[in-house]
Amino acid sequence: MSNLCSKCKYKIIKGISSNIKITDERSIFIVTIQALLSIKKQREHLYNKLKDNINLIIFDEGHREPSLKWRNIIEEFEKKTILFTATPYRNDKLGFKIASRYSYYLSYGKALKQRYIKDVQFEAIDNRIINDEEAFAKYICNLHSDNEKIIIRSDNSQDIASIVNNINNLCINDGLKRGIAVGIHSSFKNEDYFKKNYSEILKKEFSIFVHQNKMVEGINIPEINKLFFHQTFKNSRSIVQQIGRAIRKLDNNDNLATIYLPEEEKKIYEEQWQLFIEYDEKSGREDNKTGYFNNRFIRKFDLHNKDFFKQIYVPKSAVIYHIDSKDIKFKKIVNLIRDKIINQIHVVDYNEKIFEKRDMWLMCYKKEKNADILLNEIFVETTLECAVLVKEENMIFYYDSSGFSLPVHELETAVDLVNSNEIIKLLNENCDFNSVKLNNIILSEFGIRENNLVGKSIQNVNSSLTESLVTCTNVSANVESRVKRDINVYSSKVKDNEKCSFEEYMQWVKAISKEILTNNTNSYFKRFAKIVNSAETGDVSSILLNLSELDDNLYKIIRSNGEYEKISDFSSCFTEVCNDSFKFNIGSDSIEGVLKIYTYRKMKKIRVELTNNNYYIDNDGSMVSLVNYLNNENKFTVMFKTGIVYMGGNLLNPNTIYKEIDLEDTSIGKIMYPISELESCENEKSGKKVNVNIINCWPNDSIFGVLINLIKSKDKRLYDGEIDYLVCDDLDKEIADFIAIDTTKNKVILIHCKHSGKGVSASTYQDACGQAKKNLAYVIRNTIDSLEDKVQLHINRWNNNPWVDKDKKIEVSRIMTDKITGEDFWEKYKEILTNINSTVEVWIFGNLTSYGKLKTQLKNSNPEEQVNQLMWLLNSTNETISQVGAKLRIFCMP
Repeated sequence: MSNLCSKCKYKIIKGISSNIKITDERSIFIVTIQALLSIKKQREHLYNKLKDNINLIIFDEGHREPSLKWRNIIEEFEKKTILFTATPYRNDKLGFKIASRYSYYLSYGKALKQRYIKDVQFEAIDNRIINDEEAFAKYICNLHSDNEKIIIRSDNSQDIASIVNNINNLCINDGLKRGIAVGIHSSFKNEDYFKKNYSEILKKEFSIFVHQNKMVEGINIPEINKLFFHQTFKNSRSIVQQIGRAIRKLDNNDNLATIYLPEEEKKIYEEQWQLFIEYDEKSGREDNKTGYFNNRFIRKFDLHNKDFFKQIYVPKSAVIYHIDSKDIKFKKIVNLIRDKIINQIHVVDYNEKIFEKRDMWLMCYKKEKNADILLNEIFVETTLECAVLVKEENMIFYYDSSGFSLPVHELETAVDLVNSNEIIKLLNENCDFNSVKLNNIILSEFGIRENNLVGKSIQNVNSSLTESLVTCTNVSANVESRVKRDINVYSSKVKDNEKCSFEEYMQWVKAISKEILTNNTNSYFKRFAKIVNSAETGDVSSILLNLSELDDNLYKIIRSNGEYEKISDFSSCFTEVCNDSFKFNIGSDSIEGVLKIYTYRKMKKIRVELTNNNYYIDNDGSMVSLVNYLNNENKFTVMFKTGIVYMGGNLLNPNTIYKEIDLEDTSIGKIMYPISELESCENEKSGKKVNVNIINCWPNDSIFGVLINLIKSKDKRLYDGEIDYLVCDDLDKEIADFIAIDTTKNKVILIHCKHSGKGVSASTYQDACGQAKKNLAYVIRNTIDSLEDKVQLHINRWNNNPWVDKDKKIEVSRIMTDKITGEDFWEKYKEILTNINSTVEVWIFGNLTSYGKLKTQLKNSNPEEQVNQLMWLLNSTNETISQVGAKLRIFCMP
């Protein structure tokens, strides 16, 4: 104010006063937006007077104008407005409502040439200095000189306070009367060296300013020659604004402004500064080849640059095909794909690169389509897409970002998707499955046709009975620590959750092809319906056309004018097949189809042919015929009269009969544990011999006795942990014969004991499996508290009633560990059960079957009927137990 001309009068007004004179024709009001908002709210009559008498608005920091509150308050005045800003772009991309003919621009380059501002140089700070608070303070002090000021930008109030204190301590230790550094942050109280805002600082007091966001804009200190980034911003706009505080000139001083950055970020922000200068020089011009996007400056992509392919960053994704001939002409496939893309998609421009020596091709193209949300009007959306084709070994890898499929049916050489047994090799035994999609192969017009499983380590979940009647179509798994891989078994598509350069894509293809050519297998897939591609199938009985994923993207072409009519009345079709022919309806149209059965790579394959080819699928602007969609995506299922099913390019047989298999390969075999001592057991509890004196343990020739001996001896055949607490709940509606707790592993175990002595029999397991399933309420975390009344009877029995067999003179305490009551045991049980990281197991322990005899029977081509009955019973029990989050273990004779 002191620099105003001597004839001017000024007055600083604090607060809102009704005595403000607004009618003076020569008045100039200097006010903040916040103050205007306050006046509007508290003194509306003054606000209206101000609006009526103002003729011109001059708006500093005009880049804030697009902000809603700022814009609204200015637009209410409806007066001519001049915006001043050194930041003609915003992170939120909100634009300025200014006609280009009223825009006046002074670029950084021109201002530099006219010596209005200083030039910039960048220096790196060693990371060891950045990470050492005292070393950083010494570094600053050594570079500080008299008559200059420094800004330090840090990322939080704690670091700001530490930097200020360390610098000031060094100054005072060197003999200065007070510190030279001040911290500025909204969380600070106004104290000697810490302020809320820069406006509360007297300029002469300090020469080093440490802040987070308070000194990015609106600060004019020409003495600043050095700027230190202790931590940088997350956007380049703020970097540029911060540098803007250091390029102000003092008189005719032409010294450079030095910007200090952490060494690993120096190159990045040096490049960003150069891109800013390029952007700034041609700001607002159509020939500007630099833009500001996603919080950084970036050069615009030039499709016709000779090195355009080096800028392409593609997903690690491909549909993989097998080629039957080594003589296939790679260029011929390329020409076919290119022509198909250009003819079927509205391509307005493209460029391509082919590496003939490596059989690799890339096409980048601009595609236009109308916005999906419009019906009778047009809004053209332009996207940049790419297609990649690589030939590796006897396979072709194809990726297209717009979803365009390889037109294999038009290739003269036999080309087909790699089969399911090959594609699943990309998921080895070390993968962790987190999503699985299953399709039912038992077809009917009604009922569930597919099921989606989502969880963690799905491959370790107990097998279910229904899995032998389904096929796995999609899997998502973690193949490495940070790599998630999606596999579509039917369409032979693999996708990793990473993007890469064109060169890196080639290396990824080589790695994928190498995995496919190995003998890797994953035992998880053995639980599903068997692939029997060489089986005798007999006649076809029915077909399912899967149209469920089309939503509303089915169209019929009107031959009279060539336009497409959207179809809404359609659904998946299940119909009979006679002599390989079938009929189905779409709307009022009856469509005939024929199945073409052929052999490829010694495997039976089927294609669908339709007599009515007027139906098309809208695949993101590309119209694909319905028949090509069905065949290319394997969206049909054929059932033969023999029970074999053709699904996803494979012949499948329901895996319901247990024969000619290894017990170790079944889900039941993986949870069975032979215990030799069980062979000598005479009965479940009391043994054969009558005792002379009363004993306090179960005999060694009983199931109970063998179990307790194994627990006490910590036998690893039984359990690899240590059971801390054990109670016997046998007799009278027991929860289990025994309940065990392992506090170290956060595990509870319900143990059901049974005696039989038969080699292989389903009937011997009926009671044990029934008991295991009927008491599952006690292993469900969510409902355990609702059983308190029932459990009290068990607690009383544990405390007061020992287990007794008077005839055999046996009496055993039910609580088999010292220093615990029944009440305490139950509290520990509940505590562990309700812990989200706990494990629950259910054991069936007894001599009900022989592992060796069952193994022998399963290897036979015609096992005894009771073998399949037993396997179905155990699988059913295993499935039920796994559904409540528990694991089944079966202990048996060798």
